[in-house]
Order: sequence, then structure tokens, then C-alpha cells
Amino acid sequence: MLSTMLKEHFFGNGSYVYVVEKNGAIIFHPDKQRIGKSVISNPVVKNVLMKKSGSQRVTNSEGGQFFAGYAYEPSSSWGIISQTPTSVIDKPLHDLIKRVLLASLPFLLLILILGWWVSSRIAKPLNTLAQFSDQATLGSVRPQNVPDIKSAYYEVRLLSQSVKIAFQHLNQDLTQLRNEAGVDELTGLANRRTLDTVLQQWTEYHVPFAVILIDIDHFKGVNDTYGHVLGDQVLKHLAQLMRNVFTARFDPESGRGTVPLQDGRAQPRHAVG
Repeated sequence: MLSTMLKEHFFGNGSYVYVVEKNGAIIFHPDKQRIGKSVISNPVVKNVLMKKSGSQRVTNSEGGQFFAGYAYEPSSSWGIISQTPTSVIDKPLHDLIKRVLLASLPFLLLILILGWWVSSRIAKPLNTLAQFSDQATLGSVRPQNVPDIKSAYYEVRLLSQSVKIAFQHLNQDLTQLRNEAGVDELTGLANRRTLDTVLQQWTEYHVPFAVILIDIDHFKGVNDTYGHVLGDQVLKHLAQLMRNVFTARFDPESGRGTVPLQDGRAQPRHAVG
């Protein structure tokens, strides 16, 4: 009678139901040769004989992997266990995962492309700034070549503006230093270094020129009589009188100056600061 009641629970996919009595012996099993055998070592059987109900993944006595559901029947003290091979459940699960992945693949590709586009929009201006910084470090960039970075991101625009301002200030400082390096500190005239540079350029380009050497008579007497402060004022006054031509202070100790002449005329003073 028990066999007649439970045989409909045997499926061709490997699922089956078996019943054990309170001592752990099988009293119903689709495989009649298993009937009467003790399976007390089976963890599911142990649980059901402890009057528990539930489900778990188990390995049966023959090494098969199953999902098992069990229930205790108190009136007869029997345990009813239903087992389904894990492959029966895993295969549809794997098929479902595969279908989900295939269905979501276009969206994943779209997200990757969108992420690449957004990152490139951020990275491109940063890369431009990095290349500009490298070139600026080597001194191969002019102030007018500072890149104008246009970006939708506030941080990138702010960084670009900061780099541009810093580079402009740096160029202003360098220009000022170059000018100061070529100018006599006291008189504001060109110094010996600038004079040598100009004469070298005219020589290289075969520009005809002559040089007038100016020496202030009795200048040492001015310093000795009235002091160096007044002597400095004399030098500044004379420098102002000669500002319309390129004049260099040749000998700061003695007050000598030079006026290079080109084609017989005094040349306009070069911009030396």
C-alpha cells in the first residue's frame, strides 16, 4: 500500500522519495533492494529521526549529490525524505544565468562605452595639461601657447586656469630676471653682459658699427669730495641724458660708459628693462 501511495513521486529525472522508520531502516524506496537497509549515518536521516523538518544539500550513501527535503511524521514515527539530483536544479540555474548574461551583454557594452567616453572627456584635457607642463619644464613653450582647456568638469577647468596663471607668472618672473640680469642696477643702463651680447650679434650678422667710450672726468674727485651717494646721483643723471641711445655702463667702478654707433648714428636703446 505504501508503495502504491508513493510511487507517483518517482520521476525520470532521478528524483525520488523514500521512507525510513524510527531506527533508520528504509521501509520504502524506489529501488526495492534498498528496502530494509539502515541509512542512520545519512545526515538527513539523522535530522528527521530527531523529529526535525527542513532541507539541505547531501551526498547519499552511493556518493550522489542531492538536494533533500525531509519531514517527520509523528503518528507513525516515520521520516519522509524527497531527493532531487543537484544537476536537475543546477542546469536550469546555469541556463538562466547564461540567458541573463546574454540579455544584459548589450547593456554592459553600452555602459563600458559610456564609461570610456566619460573618462576620455576627463583624461584628454588632463593629458594636454601634462604635456604642456613637460614642455614648459623644458622651456620650449611660449606664453601665448598656453592651451585653452575647455571642459564640462569644473575641477578640470579650475586646474587649467591655475596652470595658466602660474605659467604666466613664471614667465613674467623669468622675463624680469632676464632684464635685471642685463641691466646695471644703479643707472638702469645696459651692463657689460648686454653690451657683449649686442656686439656679438652685430658681429655675427656683419652689421657695421663703432663704439664710443665715455669717461667722466674727475669723477673720483666727486666721490672723494662729496661722497659716493652724490656720485651715484651724478651717474643716474648722466644715464638719463643718454637714454635715447643704446648706452652700456662698461666699468661700474670708474663710471665709464660706451655708446655703440651703427652706420655713423647712435642706435636706439635696446629694451633692457
